[in-house]
Amino acid sequence: SFGHQFSAEDEEFQKLVQALKIILKFLGDFFHVVYDLFPQLMKYLPGPHKKALASLDVILAFAKQEIEKHKESHSLHEPQDFIDYYFLRMEKSRKDPNSTYSEENLAQCIFDFFSAGTDTTLASLMWALLLLTNHPDIQEKVQKEIEDVFGSSGTISYQDQKKLPYTNAVIHEMQRVKYALFSGIPRQSTKDVMMRGYHIPKVRNLFRMYCSSPTWKEEENRALG
Repeated sequence: SFGHQFSAEDEEFQKLVQALKIILKFLGDFFHVVYDLFPQLMKYLPGPHKKALASLDVILAFAKQEIEKHKESHSLHEPQDFIDYYFLRMEKSRKDPNSTYSEENLAQCIFDFFSAGTDTTLASLMWALLLLTNHPDIQEKVQKEIEDVFGSSGTISYQDQKKLPYTNAVIHEMQRVKYALFSGIPRQSTKDVMMRGYHIPKVRNLFRMYCSSPTWKEEENRALG
C-alpha cells in the first residue's frame, strides 16, 4: 500500500501489530456479538469493545498519516503503489457524483489490507515452515526447483510463479491442508461442477470439502508427496 517496508523492530510497526492483535482478539470474543446487536447501547457501557475501537482509531490514524505523506510526494503520471493508483482513480472520477473514491474509503482500504493480510499471512507461513520441516524430502524438491530456475541468489516476483509448478502445487496443498482462515465468509457451490475430474455437487460447503476424505481419495497430502 505504502511503497515501502517496515522492519520488525520498527516502533510504529509494533504499535500497529499490537493494535491489530487487540482487534482480532475482540472479533473472537462474545462481546463482539453483543456489540454487533446493540452498537448504540454499547457506546455507553464499558467492555473490550472500547479498547478495540481505540485500536481501530490507531490504525486508521496511521493510514491517514501515510495518505498525507503521499499527497506531498505522489505523481499522477508515475504512480508507485496502491495509494498513488487510488489517487489517480480519485482524480479521474472527481466529476462523477456517484464515485465512491474518497480519502475516507482509502483509509478503510488500507486497514482492510493490513487486518486481512497480517495474521493470515503469519499463520500460513508458520504452517508452511512446520509442514516443510516434517517433510524434508518435499522441502528439498522445492529448493531444487527454485535454484534450478533462479539460482541460489535470484529474486522471485509474482510473474515468475508459472516457472515453479511444483512449488506452486506445494503451496496450494499446504493452504488446503492447513487452512489459515477457519471462519471467514461462508461459501457454497451454486451448481454442480466438474473440476479436473472431481464432482463438486450443488449447495456444498466449500470449506468442509478441503478436508473431506471422500473428496480427496488419494493420500492426505497428495501434492506434498
